[in-house]
Amino acid sequence: KRSKRIYSHSMPSYVKQHITACKLNASSSAASSVVCVGEALWDALPDGIYLGGAPANVAIHLSELSGDTTEVSLAACVGMDRLGTEVQRRLELRGVSTLLQRSEAATGMVVAELSETGDATYTFDTPAAWDYLRATPELLQRARTANVVVIGSLAGRLGCDDGATSRDAICELRSVCQPDSVVLDVNLRAPWYTPEAVLDLAGGGETGGPLALIKVNDDELAIMEGWLNTSGTTPVETALGGEGLEKRMGALGRVLNAKRVCVTRGERGAALWCDDSDHESTTDTFAEHPGYPISKIGDTVGAGDAFLAALIRSLLLERESNDLALSRACAIGAYVSQCRGAVPRHVDAPEELQTIFSFV
Repeated sequence: KRSKRIYSHSMPSYVKQHITACKLNASSSAASSVVCVGEALWDALPDGIYLGGAPANVAIHLSELSGDTTEVSLAACVGMDRLGTEVQRRLELRGVSTLLQRSEAATGMVVAELSETGDATYTFDTPAAWDYLRATPELLQRARTANVVVIGSLAGRLGCDDGATSRDAICELRSVCQPDSVVLDVNLRAPWYTPEAVLDLAGGGETGGPLALIKVNDDELAIMEGWLNTSGTTPVETALGGEGLEKRMGALGRVLNAKRVCVTRGERGAALWCDDSDHESTTDTFAEHPGYPISKIGDTVGAGDAFLAALIRSLLLERESNDLALSRACAIGAYVSQCRGAVPRHVDAPEELQTIFSFV
C-alpha cells in the first residue's frame, strides 16, 4: 500500500480559504451529538482550584468550538457533595449537557505540581467518585446514537477487584457504539494503568468495532509499542517525525484496529496517520504540523484535551482535511498552554490563533 505524506509547516492560502468557507457554512451544518465519558474532578494548581478531568475538558472545549451545531454531553460520576454540585453548575455554564451520576465517595481531586516549563505531574485522591460510573440504560442509549463517543483510559484505573465500576462501564459503552465513532484518549498516569486494561479498552472486547481515532503522546506511543512488541531500536524505528514516525503510527493503528492515530509531541506539534482503505483512496495518509510558537508559559494542563476537541470537530464532524485538522488542533493547544487551568475561554485567545481554531 502506497502512502501519501503531508507536511504542514505554515497555514497555506488554501487553508485560510477553507477556514473562511467553513465559517460561512457553519450555520447549515447538520446537528450532531458527542458523548464524553470518564472523569470529572478538580485540579489543585499552585494558584487555585480548577475544573478538570480529561473527558470534562474535551467536552467543554468541544462545546465552545461547536456552538449550537453539536450537542456535547459528559457522562461522569461525582460525589454527593458541594464540589460535585459545582462540577455540574460549571459544566452547564459552559454549554455541556450533563449525564452525571452521584456516589457516596467524594468528588475527585488531583494535586498538580508544575515544573519551570509548565509541565505537570499529578497526585490523585483514591478512591474517588469518578471510579464508580455505571452503564445505565440511559447512558447506553446515548452511546448507541452518538456520532462520536470519547472515552478516556484514566477512568479505568481501578478494576472490579478494587470495588470500582468505571472500567467495566466504559467497556460496556464501548461495545454498543456506532461504527467509526469511538475516540480513545490515552492518558497513562503511573501507577494508574495496566497494559491489559488499556489494550482491552482499545480493542473493545469481542463486540467492539474499530476505533475512529486513538490519541497518544510521544511517550505513550513508546510505552504501547513495548506492550504490543512493535517497538524498534534503530533511529528510523524510534523517530518522532517523517517516514519513521509514519511507520510507527501505522503499525500501532493496524494492531489496534484504529482508523486514525494521532501523536502529540508537545512544543514540536503533532502528527496524524489515517487508514483510508475504506474510502476511494487506496493509500494511508500522514500529516505533520510543527506547532505554533508559545508567547508565554502558563501550564500544560488541558492543552492536549483542547487539541483533541478541535481534532474531533474538524476531522470527525466537519470531515475536513488532515492538515487543516492538525492546524486547528495545534493552534488551540498552543493557546491553552499559555493559560492557567485546563479550560480558558476561547474568546480570550490571541486573534492569530483564534482565527485558525474557531469554527463559528
